[in-house]
Amino acid sequence: DFDDTIHLSECGMLDFFSLLELYKGTFSIGLLKSQMFAIALGVGYATESLTPVCTPMWFFYALFIIKIVYAVVPKTKISKTLQFVLCFVAVRLLTYYNIDTYIPLDSAIMAYPFFLIGTESKQLLNSSCCRNYKKVSLTVIVLVLSYFISQFNGRCDIDTMRYGSYYSLFIFTGIATTISILTICKMIIEYVSYIKSQLTVLCIGAPLIVGLNLLIINVVKPIFSFLVGEWNSIYGMILGIIIMCLFYPLIIFTKRYMPIVLGNRKERERNED
Repeated sequence: DFDDTIHLSECGMLDFFSLLELYKGTFSIGLLKSQMFAIALGVGYATESLTPVCTPMWFFYALFIIKIVYAVVPKTKISKTLQFVLCFVAVRLLTYYNIDTYIPLDSAIMAYPFFLIGTESKQLLNSSCCRNYKKVSLTVIVLVLSYFISQFNGRCDIDTMRYGSYYSLFIFTGIATTISILTICKMIIEYVSYIKSQLTVLCIGAPLIVGLNLLIINVVKPIFSFLVGEWNSIYGMILGIIIMCLFYPLIIFTKRYMPIVLGNRKERERNED
């Protein structure tokens, strides 16, 4: 179903959370217009004329664009290679000339290679056996190597078109880390089968996580920082796991009593019938 592929309901859910946040701060017609335009365009950062109220919204707008493009372009190897190269060139041009598209079109172009590689690697992972000592060792080595490369390359952010010092390193670490994490998740599911249902719940609750993530971070991070002291990236990973655990019961509650928020309108109607 094309609608399910594009996840229109997820975008609508993010709009809902953005409208709720309009009540923050000092109200004015100018601010309201600025925020409404930011919501409509999916802007993830403040500009001179736009004030975002739910910054993670850019992700779903970019995903919307990516999936539409992927659905209509040819799926041949030559086409995929050409798409990858065009995205690479476009990102370099956009960043070199400091071009801001405001809507997350630039972010979609920057993220498209990852989506392309992800769809290709999914089939590879499904067809290969993960219970292999060499594969485990290679995955760990790639993750460690990617960590040190990312530290060298610097801060990256697809929303604001930052790829660090070297775009090639950004692409490599992003793809290598993604495939490694997918491999680890596949191994965990194979060895501990009941984990699959928990991971599925988190996947279903993705729009809820994106919509409320910053709010929960603002509450949990100060407490966590007070307990551990000086902040570093390892603590950030631990905090991410803690926040995912906090989201789990919230997703279960939302799925059971407000499934429409997660885009499960049809499932709820079938259950009522």
